[in-house]
Amino acid sequence: MLKKYKILTALIVLIWLGIVVVISIWLYGIYKTKQEALVSDVERSLFNTVQSYLQSEERIKENNSRPFDRDGTVFITEVHKYYPNVDQQKLKTVWDSLRNERKGYWSKRFKGREKGRTPFFMLQNLDFGESDRAEIAAQLDTSLKVKGMIAKVNVNMVTVDDDTVGVGRRRYEVMPDGDIQTRPILINPDENLLLFATIKRPFIDVIWRMALQATMSAILILALIAIFGYLLYTINRQNKMAVLRKSFVNNMTHELKTPVATVMAAIEAVQRYGARDDKEKMARYLAISHRELEHLSRLIERVLQLDMDGVHNLVLDKVKFDLTLLMQQCIDTARLSCPKQMSIDLIADNPISYFGDRSHIKNVFSNLLDNAIKYSPEEVDIIVHIQETEDKITVTVKDHGLGIAEKYKNDIFDMFFRVPAGNLHPVKGFGLGLSYVRLIVDKHSGSIAVQSKPGAGSTFKITLPKLSV
Repeated sequence: MLKKYKILTALIVLIWLGIVVVISIWLYGIYKTKQEALVSDVERSLFNTVQSYLQSEERIKENNSRPFDRDGTVFITEVHKYYPNVDQQKLKTVWDSLRNERKGYWSKRFKGREKGRTPFFMLQNLDFGESDRAEIAAQLDTSLKVKGMIAKVNVNMVTVDDDTVGVGRRRYEVMPDGDIQTRPILINPDENLLLFATIKRPFIDVIWRMALQATMSAILILALIAIFGYLLYTINRQNKMAVLRKSFVNNMTHELKTPVATVMAAIEAVQRYGARDDKEKMARYLAISHRELEHLSRLIERVLQLDMDGVHNLVLDKVKFDLTLLMQQCIDTARLSCPKQMSIDLIADNPISYFGDRSHIKNVFSNLLDNAIKYSPEEVDIIVHIQETEDKITVTVKDHGLGIAEKYKNDIFDMFFRVPAGNLHPVKGFGLGLSYVRLIVDKHSGSIAVQSKPGAGSTFKITLPKLSV
């Protein structure tokens, strides 16, 4: 059973880990998709903002107000002014040659790289400065806020050398600190001026965009944890119950066989060894048989009494009775049946009226006293204290017996559980008494607690609310 339990537990854990891994991979894929969509939105917004800004009416007027010497007339005129002997026609030929060569240079430079970077604006020789960058950054920020973007986006301007300008990033770049840089826009090809955006802490927006999937996944994982946890708890409890039940059967078999074997030995002595002719021996054997049969009767009665299924469905027969008097009767019965030297002190207010099931409360007291006697040394010293307050009644049973280790304090109230002592059980029992005690106390809306140390004895404290009175 234990091996099967371990295999099943390992299988459940592996299945759960597999599901978590699959969900994690799925979420990572969604994260990357949402990240690319975010960068695409920023790049598109940046491009549109730059285009709108550079093509604005004021900007066009500003650019058109600057002289543009496309055919070289201004240049040739200025040269001829200082060098009148230079042939203007030859100078015009040189100008056209240089202009065509430069045009071919840029065409060759960017051939096949049209998709590598965002298109620049007709390769204009634009006058673009810090004030322009700041204005574009402000317009871009407004545009992104309208779209509901949370992350901060900075617009950066940089100048690169001739060897770098044509070898731009073909996609966005994730920086070591997690920020993302978009593909650059070539603003001024003559000055190799590039413009790009930096998305600060983009994961905030990405997580927000995938909030639905993340929430559903979290709920699913938590549900799986709860289900598998409860399943493991149930399997563990069933495995534990199987072990305890087996121990109970072994203990009960031994307990029942002992009085039967003793009675059979006494009868055999009477039949085979002439004990019936000896009245003294006959009386002794009959006394032994009677005592063992009484012991057997008590065992059977206790097993019937501790029918857990019956207790769970029990309907209490509540009556008003004196709790102190009932405890005194249980103490008197314990004294008669105890073979040890015993001292039991009862400290209680007399009388204490209580409204509950007298029969079951009596069994609770008897079980606590019986345990205190069984687990005490040869000289039994027990103190019973019953105290009444305005809203509750407390019953405390303290002994100076073997004590209970800390790790077993919660287990002793489980059905069939007995504190492990190897394969030996010097103290006889079935492991049902304290589980019965807790169930009856719970039925009366009360509570039970234990304080104990190995070798220092145990103190059981029952608290019963006076609401039941």
